[in-house]
Amino acid sequence: MSPAIRRLVALGFACLVAFGVMYLMDHLAAGATPRPAGTKESPKAALEAGQIPFNALLLVLGGWLVAAFLGGTVATRLSGERKTAHLFAAILTVSILATQLEATHPTWMWIGGLLGVPLIALGAAGESITVRSR
Repeated sequence: MSPAIRRLVALGFACLVAFGVMYLMDHLAAGATPRPAGTKESPKAALEAGQIPFNALLLVLGGWLVAAFLGGTVATRLSGERKTAHLFAAILTVSILATQLEATHPTWMWIGGLLGVPLIALGAAGESITVRSR
């Protein structure tokens, strides 16, 4: 199999695993918390009104982070390269940004989603992130 096809297959499997984990965690969060009246019609209004409980939002963020780890691991292991995990981290971060733009999320979810997800995905790929002092 050519390296380009191998990268595409690895990226596809990584995205499939990550979006599957996020789907399951979203449904776990929805089922584990009681739904206030009116959230089925407008989840955005429920988030803005603070009717969705903290633990449900925490489960969603946890799903994003677990998906980043598993997807980064799958992308690196199947392709044999870290570049595939870089592309996966970018795709997952953009999809989480799109999710957050659909509804009003708390600030801690923005930070965890847009900062934590790419760092965990790259960490799972074996990248080291260091801060050098001068």
